[in-house]
Amino acid sequence: MLPDKDRLTGKQKAAILFLVLGEDITAEVFKRLDDDEVQEISREISMLGAVPSEATSEVVREFYHMTLAKQYMTIGGIEY
Repeated sequence: MLPDKDRLTGKQKAAILFLVLGEDITAEVFKRLDDDEVQEISREISMLGAVPSEATSEVVREFYHMTLAKQYMTIGGIEY
């Protein structure tokens, strides 16, 4: 069982995100990770069980915002 969405670990969030992304994209990302990371995330995926849609939405939203923040930093900030 998953803890409250505000208490998810980074590994749990990664596992949920990979489930949302699907097999093909997950396989491509796994190619770029080392074996230990793949095993850890795979273990989390296998332990997830049913993921409430609210938790899934929150994880995807957090990933989206982190991606936007990285883009802003890469191109020179919000003012750019």
